[in-house]
Amino acid sequence: MSDTTHLVLPLLAASQSQKHITHNEALTLLDGLVMGAVKSRVLAIAPATPSEGDRYLVATGPTGLWAGQAGKLALFGNGAWSFTAPQEGWMLWVDDEDVQILYNGSTWGSNAPTSLQNMSLVGINAAADVTNKLSVASTATLFNHAGNGHQIKINKNALADTASILYQT
Repeated sequence: MSDTTHLVLPLLAASQSQKHITHNEALTLLDGLVMGAVKSRVLAIAPATPSEGDRYLVATGPTGLWAGQAGKLALFGNGAWSFTAPQEGWMLWVDDEDVQILYNGSTWGSNAPTSLQNMSLVGINAAADVTNKLSVASTATLFNHAGNGHQIKINKNALADTASILYQT
């Protein structure tokens, strides 16, 4: 193997003293962690036939080759598993779920924003722009009540300005 699996980093040749062992191990680990993605986060036992470069987030209650490694990243390289404990702020893409997750220092969770405040543009299934800062393309849009009534308000900037609802094609 002359290059690492994910980043194609060059590895030192074996003829360069014994430094190649430590250096290659570090490059392989770096290759597995940079641009982090894992195949899955639900397995508690190592797959029977992993491929070189496979990465998993070990689920709770692991057994077999993964025993005692819950919550760690399992990296398969050079025919063996290595494990790395995540650090706060690490993000991973989970292939089998198509989601990105974030480690907060104790648990992995959603990386989705919890608040949509003070955003300059919002496009939902459409592209927002400077004129249409909120753009929605949908077969239906629901504004649901949170109490006894529901109001849609359009504020004018000044008394002489116009506020209207325009129906167009």
